Amino acid sequence: MSLGCAEVQALLPAGERCLAVEPLAGDGSARRYYRVRTAAGSYALCVGPDAEENAAVVRLSAHLGARGVPVPRVHARDVARGWLLQDDLGDRNLLAARRECRGDTELVSLYRPVLEVLVRLQVDAAAGYEPHTGHFHGPYDAGLMAAEEGRYFAEEFAAGLCGLPVPAAYFDQVERLAAEGARAPAGFLLHRDFQSRNIHLTPAGPAVIDFQGCRPGPLAYDVAALLLDPYAALPAAAREYLLVEYRALLAGRGIAPEAFDAGWSAVGAFRLLQALGAFAKLGGRFGKPGFLEHAATGLEHLLAHLGERGRRRYPAVADLVAAARDAWAASPRRP
Repeated sequence: MSLGCAEVQALLPAGERCLAVEPLAGDGSARRYYRVRTAAGSYALCVGPDAEENAAVVRLSAHLGARGVPVPRVHARDVARGWLLQDDLGDRNLLAARRECRGDTELVSLYRPVLEVLVRLQVDAAAGYEPHTGHFHGPYDAGLMAAEEGRYFAEEFAAGLCGLPVPAAYFDQVERLAAEGARAPAGFLLHRDFQSRNIHLTPAGPAVIDFQGCRPGPLAYDVAALLLDPYAALPAAAREYLLVEYRALLAGRGIAPEAFDAGWSAVGAFRLLQALGAFAKLGGRFGKPGFLEHAATGLEHLLAHLGERGRRRYPAVADLVAAARDAWAASPRRP
């Protein structure tokens, strides 16, 4: 779909004239993005086919922005065409910056302000958040963990991509793992995809995109998305140091670190199960580039995160992940 200035001019603020409309690289969704250039600067135009999701973006942009979370503002919208004219955050994201880092010290300096933004989102933006604010109205709970994320990995990655049989014990143990995760304190606000490709680095600091999936839940999910991110593949030492930094930020807000610790093992595992399911669906079934390339790292991260405790308590889960790791390593489809 190509767009020209004549089509988008009506969305621009009074007095600004469109000079060019350029397509931007998309993500894993059905949304398409364009950069609209004017003499005063540029905007990002999102073309989204889901009217309810678009409306949630507008609501969430206002909610998060009012609570100090740096997100692109929505300047104008065309409801009939599914168009949202937003701030242009530029092309540099956290993943690109991470690839330029030399050593753990630079990584920690890069990620520290991102953690500050995350705590603002999880804690400050939880205040005043209502079920109707986001696109998804329910909380992130045990049912979602087991029925959606645990099953997602089993069906898309293990069975669909690798052709592995999934034993009934896997689903039984996924439900127990979800019950463990659900015991962590909830009521914080989750982004649900707080990873390096969704954090843009602007002159004003880190800013967050793709926040339409926000919903209440436990702290650990977004931290796992950021620090166990298969795209970024952070070294273990840097991850551990950043976890210390994150816990200190929580303590500075009067939140006991135990509120995070309680969900780290289980909820972190579900984040990786979800990511691997998405890699298999988007990169495998839909053939989109940029996903299967990171599957091997995601599998290794998940096995390491489960650790000896996970293998002991949830052996069917750990065994299926290990079998998927081995099958994917031998697969001719592996990039």
